[in-house]
Amino acid sequence: MAMNILFKNPTVPLDTLPTVADIPWTAVEFRYRNMVLLRNLFVSLILIPMGIGLFFIFQLVDQAGHAGEDFQRIARYLVGGGASLLIAYLLFQWYVMPFLEVPRMKYAVRLQDINYRRGVFSTKTTSAPFRRMQHAETNRGPLERMFDLASLSIFTAAGLALQIRGLSPETAETLRDHVLKKISEYQQLDANNDVEDSTGL
Repeated sequence: MAMNILFKNPTVPLDTLPTVADIPWTAVEFRYRNMVLLRNLFVSLILIPMGIGLFFIFQLVDQAGHAGEDFQRIARYLVGGGASLLIAYLLFQWYVMPFLEVPRMKYAVRLQDINYRRGVFSTKTTSAPFRRMQHAETNRGPLERMFDLASLSIFTAAGLALQIRGLSPETAETLRDHVLKKISEYQQLDANNDVEDSTGL
């Protein structure tokens, strides 16, 4: 029997839609900045000796080479300038960006999703709806345990959907339990809907 379906598609005024500004954001733990700085210090202690060693190797090769003096001088300028720019960039990323980036790392939990916002020069906001989630877990590496921190990873069928770093262990576990509870609720709801569809109710 043919059924007449009334389809309505009215325009929704943009000023009635919820905005990101309406979300009550929560910042990650401030000590996460110190953890990032210490991690970057460890990395720099490894890379700096390697860079110094490569510099001396280049000097030895340059002195043993048979190229002209003009070519050697140009090569030194190019290598020296490139190395200076690289060092300046790495120092900025390692020891300045954490002061700018960590205070802007924020998350929010709403009725239907979890949101994560970060970025300094450009802001990126990621929303993960509970209905699409399949698993959630907390992680604590050596540095995170040293600073009493944890991270929360949320997965969908497509893989890792969201990872929030710089949480306290208590907050990370609370969020994980909340996510797992919502996943269970939606799975039960979908199962009930499947039963109703199969019985024709």
